[in-house]
Amino acid sequence: MGLPALNLDDEQAFARILEDFMGRSQALRALIIERAGYVLSRAGRNPEIDTDRFASLASNAFNAIDRMAEELGEPDFKILHQRGGKHQTLIIRVEEDCLLVTVFPSGAGMEEIEFSAITVGENIARQVAKARARAPEKTVDLADQNPESMDQIFFRKKPEA
Repeated sequence: MGLPALNLDDEQAFARILEDFMGRSQALRALIIERAGYVLSRAGRNPEIDTDRFASLASNAFNAIDRMAEELGEPDFKILHQRGGKHQTLIIRVEEDCLLVTVFPSGAGMEEIEFSAITVGENIARQVAKARARAPEKTVDLADQNPESMDQIFFRKKPEA
């Protein structure tokens, strides 16, 4: 399907959603990424990671597991969770073309993580739906365009009044 044409209002909404999430949860990092791994928005500083590379790895992991779920006939795969000694990650399919990638300390409870991340995912999905409704015929497939920066394609202008 492709992402809708995102503008400055969408960028600001994504930033607000992630900052609110960071303030309400134990999350250390949060990324909104396009399904192919392009970062649309990011929040948090800990752990220090290359967020572009991390987003690409998260996208690849999610897509591989999603494909395995399809092989099993699982029609509604939405969450991928990994727990390590220091950190845990939770990746949620926000909508068909968008993922939320979160990093939490290993000791954070799974219930708190899932509840807070799913709520944030719903808020992101609502914003993407608003963008889609503005121009349903305009979609972008970032994997085809391979941009160096999201600013080359998105977030350039305010919506028309």
